[in-house]
Amino acid sequence: MKRSSFLFGQCVLLMALLVGACSDKGSDALLISAKGYLEKNELKAATIQLKNLLQDNPESAEARFLLGKTLFKQGDLAGAEIELKRALELKHPRSAVAPVMAGVLMAGQEFRKLTDQYAGLVLDDKPAEAEVQTLVALAFAVQEQPDKARAAIVKALELAPQSPQVLLANARIKASASDTDGALAALDEMLARAPTDFDAWQLKGNLLLQLKKDAKGAIEAYKQALAIRPDNVQLHATLISLYITQRDQTAATQQFDALKKAQPEDPLTKFYEAQIAFSRGDFARTRQLVKALLIGAPTNAALLHLAGAVELKLDAVAQAETYLTQAVELQPQFAAARSLLAQVYLRTDRPARAMFVLRPMLLRPAVDADTLMLAGRAQLLANDAKGADELFRRAAAMRPSDNSARTALAILQLSKGNADAAFSELQSIAAAEQGVNVDLALISAHMKRGEFDAAARAIDVLEKKQPTSPIAADLRGLVYLMRGDRVSARKSFEQAVALNPGYVPSVIKLGGLDLIDKKPEAAEARVKNLLKIDPKSVQGWLALADLKRRSGGKSEDVAKLMGEAINASPIDPEPRLALIDYHMVRGDVPDALTAAQTGAAALPLSAELLDRLARALMASGDLNRASSTFGKISSQQSDSPLGFQGLSEINLANRDYTAAAKNSKRALELAPNSLAAQQISIIAAMNQKRPKDALALARIVQTQRANEAVGFIWEGDIEAGEQHWDLAAAAYRRALTKSLPAQAPVNLHRALVAASKVSEATKFADTWAAAHPRDVLFLVYLADRADNLGNTALAEKRYLQVLEVQPANPVVLNNLAWLLIKQKRPGAVILAERALKGAPDQLTLMDTLAMALSNENQHAKAIEMQKKVLTRSADAPAFHLTMAKIYLQAGDKVLARAELEELTRVKKDFPGRDEIAPLLKSLSQS
Repeated sequence: MKRSSFLFGQCVLLMALLVGACSDKGSDALLISAKGYLEKNELKAATIQLKNLLQDNPESAEARFLLGKTLFKQGDLAGAEIELKRALELKHPRSAVAPVMAGVLMAGQEFRKLTDQYAGLVLDDKPAEAEVQTLVALAFAVQEQPDKARAAIVKALELAPQSPQVLLANARIKASASDTDGALAALDEMLARAPTDFDAWQLKGNLLLQLKKDAKGAIEAYKQALAIRPDNVQLHATLISLYITQRDQTAATQQFDALKKAQPEDPLTKFYEAQIAFSRGDFARTRQLVKALLIGAPTNAALLHLAGAVELKLDAVAQAETYLTQAVELQPQFAAARSLLAQVYLRTDRPARAMFVLRPMLLRPAVDADTLMLAGRAQLLANDAKGADELFRRAAAMRPSDNSARTALAILQLSKGNADAAFSELQSIAAAEQGVNVDLALISAHMKRGEFDAAARAIDVLEKKQPTSPIAADLRGLVYLMRGDRVSARKSFEQAVALNPGYVPSVIKLGGLDLIDKKPEAAEARVKNLLKIDPKSVQGWLALADLKRRSGGKSEDVAKLMGEAINASPIDPEPRLALIDYHMVRGDVPDALTAAQTGAAALPLSAELLDRLARALMASGDLNRASSTFGKISSQQSDSPLGFQGLSEINLANRDYTAAAKNSKRALELAPNSLAAQQISIIAAMNQKRPKDALALARIVQTQRANEAVGFIWEGDIEAGEQHWDLAAAAYRRALTKSLPAQAPVNLHRALVAASKVSEATKFADTWAAAHPRDVLFLVYLADRADNLGNTALAEKRYLQVLEVQPANPVVLNNLAWLLIKQKRPGAVILAERALKGAPDQLTLMDTLAMALSNENQHAKAIEMQKKVLTRSADAPAFHLTMAKIYLQAGDKVLARAELEELTRVKKDFPGRDEIAPLLKSLSQS
């Protein structure tokens, strides 16, 4: 036993020695094997060998390095970074690890980390250092630091002036710095040395196509690249698309044949076969190919776009809408899909939906003429003649050889006063064209100018082209409305509905006429009938909700109908936006926030819904989350101004005028005509003591909107801010001569008073009010001013003037009720009830009614009303002050004191704060 035990122990020892002796040899063999696999680019096999090696020898620096490099090639960036860091710790040469690690960081888009770690790196291996500095340069370029990018690439060029990688990066950096000619020159220099470099030829083609708009040169460059890699599917596809765009059917077919030969079974080959069939007009074959492709790629936006296009050609409009809606939802920036979806909506008489789909495209800096004309048509059909005319005019400088541009140019002549020539040109185009875009432009121009007889004649021409369409009858009804002839307008709208019972615009207008005629039941029945025809009509449900609101329906009923609109089309942002806006207008911030959160969760790619969410957060006082949400918009949709606009508003709220100026400038780069962004830029400039810059911005607006008052109003506001009252008054007077003077009369009056020209101000007020009896804004201003000066008789007179124009104006009814309350006069309850009927559930109006009830000794009703107010807005101190006053008038001193003492602990200022101490004193004395 002892002997066998000894022998067993000796064998074990011998085996251990043998294994140990073989271990190093095994590691070497595994390393050689892994390198062999790497040379053949068999990455998975190399990975297995390297991991086996590291199990036996975890301290192998070379194995760690090779595994990191292999994982990087396979796309496992996190694993690669771990292994490369371990290789460095094990003293593997930094000159070998650094280029690979820099590549990992670049691939992972960790650009800041890359530049922080490697910008100043010096290696003993010049080619390796050049490779690292090349990646550093590209990372700086991505971070929009062109000077640092240029410095890094210059260093790389000094280290490796012949390196194709460095030369190619040099071209990319020049292109990113808008030096397109320099980039192309660098590429030509590189290609002279390395004429078979695929990446260089491809980049040259991209630069020529995207930045130089040189399609011919791009095609030649792409051909050179394909000669090097004839099996590159993407380049074949790019060339086919270029040929199709140029309407070169022969070249497109030849290129497709080359693609089919190189990659016959590739899905992209099948896709372009469908594209070719579509361009030939073989729609049945296109549909067959597309349906087969959709089985394997049901969420491919380009494929869905083609599917929608072919279904539209085959008159399967509903199916086309389904495909195109999915394409836009998957890829919100897909302009072609948006444009085609807008055409579907116009074809199915839904101009509001068409405009909603087109709006993101209109916000972009560069908008093509077709989009502008399409949007103009939508605006006109949505009864916005002014907006339509503006869009048509913006297309004027584009594509002067076709009818769209001829139309736009004619409208531009109209804006310059050359009416006869312009209308002659429009009529000529309309007569020669089978389509209706020009007819609509002509009608729009006549309506804007108030030329109703001419508009009617143009509508007759349109009707002859489309005798079965409701559009002409609807437009004719609109002309009658603008003339004040409601009877004839109703007949025309009824004619439109007879032609198409589901034509939403005319049904909604008829409902509006029913309301004017005090027939809310008829209006509601009309829209309900529309919903029987199309239960999924978002516009129908929203119209029903609006009728319910306007007829004094309960807020929960209005919200429920908006919910039905959401259910009708859950992927449509419009009804969700309407619900949020409804709550916001009513002052129900919690409900608005809930609706916005639900909407943003359902449609996380909708910039409009994220914008509403951020604004609801702002209204709730959560500026941090609002700022984060606006930031999300700007990062997700960098070509939308909404995020930057919102951030600038947050900056203003935080009095960070430097950031406000920066973000509003970015918004203006994306939307140069954005009044909101221009206004914030001016406010920021004024707060930074830069009035000259503010004036320059105001004058840009005056140039952009030469016929509107807004730019001149802003100029006056800037001069008023500097207390240059005469200059301010002069600017406001110029604003009065423009359309939409809006605030100009009010501001002029204020400027005259501030300049101590009281008699002149009084004369202006009387003259303007007499000449413009419907200028409600000015009359309300005069009434409020009279009230503040203690002239209650004049205030009452002005408020009554407003009610002659707008008998149901809830704000004026409310203010007039307060006048009576302050004077202890009867009649306030009736006025406050009328105000609340016009704007149901408005808390400030409910607060006024409660005070009016108490003033007329209806204390129980007053307390009940004010409790409802406080239930919905418990943190509003002004409402608690009203409750204290009601308790006082009701004789309940205990509850009155409790409310007042609680108000003394409120730290923020609020209207009526100065009343608390006197009221408490009166309680102590009684």
